[in-house]
Amino acid sequence: MDLLIEAFARTLTQYPDAELVIVGNGPELDNLKNQAASLGLPLRSKEENGVDGRGCVRFIGAVYDPKELGAYMNEATVYVLAGMGGLSINDAMTYALPVVCSVCDSTERDLVTDGRNGLFFRDGDADSLTEKILQLLASPQECRRMGQESERIIREQINIDTVSERYLKAFADFLRR
Repeated sequence: MDLLIEAFARTLTQYPDAELVIVGNGPELDNLKNQAASLGLPLRSKEENGVDGRGCVRFIGAVYDPKELGAYMNEATVYVLAGMGGLSINDAMTYALPVVCSVCDSTERDLVTDGRNGLFFRDGDADSLTEKILQLLASPQECRRMGQESERIIREQINIDTVSERYLKAFADFLRR
């Protein structure tokens, strides 16, 4: 996540009205806030939701309510996963967002195809992450196209029917052994 804050600070040189919204809690939260402050980035909290967020980092905290999470996703232009994310990529894709991520444990490749519904950056490389964010922000049409593809993938390939089929096939293969 520290990589994302660094990349965001660089992104502001070309997009000074951008806002970074970080959802979640964890042991690194204070370090991330300190990093953002040391880079001169204004910090906002969830409670300051109506306050002008241009050029700032907004730390929301943990969000467990799907409607609340959806409200943040609906306001987003790009979803960046700077580490390992589990189901968070699925959530972003459901809201028709292009995904920017590295390949940490290769599960990302199951959902994201570089250039199709998102972009991969080199793991641990803030320059690469900045480049991918800027690429999407520079092309709203491309951003929208990738987001629509994300939503299509979730709707057609990652739904209860297809996932159930895969589980049944895996169980059947296991039982045949």
